[in-house]
Amino acid sequence: MSETLQVPTQLFKRLSLTAELRGFESVVELLDEWQMEEDRKRAELSAAFRRIKLIRQRIQDRTGIQPDSAILVREDRDSR
Repeated sequence: MSETLQVPTQLFKRLSLTAELRGFESVVELLDEWQMEEDRKRAELSAAFRRIKLIRQRIQDRTGIQPDSAILVREDRDSR
């Protein structure tokens, strides 16, 4: 299935030039490559967030839930 999209002439010219400079046969190939790269980046970010969540959970398992230090900072500030 395909869709028709109206793109301003200047934008299409820039996309065509970019595609040519990067060795693609068409703007469609450039956009396909761009989409694959975006999907890859999204997957990497998702994996990174999962790792961060796991690390935070491990720290919490070892140290317990730590109190919010903002309260302590406010108390210290207000005592001066």
